[in-house]
Amino acid sequence: MSRRALCLLAAALVGLTACPDDGPDTPPSAGPTTGSVSPPPDVPDPKLVPVGTLLREGATPDTVLYGDLNGVAPEEIVVLSTTPAQDPSLPPRPFLDAFAWDPAEGAWVKVFDASAYEDPAIRPGPILAAAGTIGQSVLVLELVDFVDDGTPELVVGVQSYGAALGPLDLWVLSWPSEAFAVEFTRSTQRGGQVSVEPRRVTLEAGLYAPDDPGCCPSRIETVVIGWDPESGRIVVLERTEREAPEG
Repeated sequence: MSRRALCLLAAALVGLTACPDDGPDTPPSAGPTTGSVSPPPDVPDPKLVPVGTLLREGATPDTVLYGDLNGVAPEEIVVLSTTPAQDPSLPPRPFLDAFAWDPAEGAWVKVFDASAYEDPAIRPGPILAAAGTIGQSVLVLELVDFVDDGTPELVVGVQSYGAALGPLDLWVLSWPSEAFAVEFTRSTQRGGQVSVEPRRVTLEAGLYAPDDPGCCPSRIETVVIGWDPESGRIVVLERTEREAPEG
């Protein structure tokens, strides 16, 4: 009987857990390398964050979105919230904010505020009225990856109103680096409807002739908004126009 067979027999008889081998069946593993590799830093889970602690005093979160807007983990937190109006007969005032994890501070920090964000090259004034002097509601809030690159854009539809229904402002925002940027914006004459697909957004609204009453536009315009690889921009890909139905 070979030495290995005797060893295995002895192990079975006396309960030994190991015995020497004649030689390795596979090449030996390499010894420890010099230096050490630091473990990755802790990345918090945004879905575990109590969102209310991030908001301004008195605000109630209405819609919360999570998405990797800049390609750096963890995902960002987008929150639509409201605060009660000073006049109880008026609707609550909307706020739209985005928060990102700052590893240097070890905290979630605000990186976007729709009531403070302005781009004079696009349109003067913030996306949401800073002083709450205009009646507004956020009808659309979605993350849409137009480019299909894993970093979605933020689609916001803001409806303004007063004594009558006002325009619907559609915004497409991205966060490419230090600050948010407007990738696309379009406003209707009065109201409108927005539908969202995985990589496209459709906006349908009335076109009013000078003599049209506010209830009844002459024509209906439909635009399909998406990514144009030739120009490298988010643009109107399709536009159609039809007569508005009577009544």
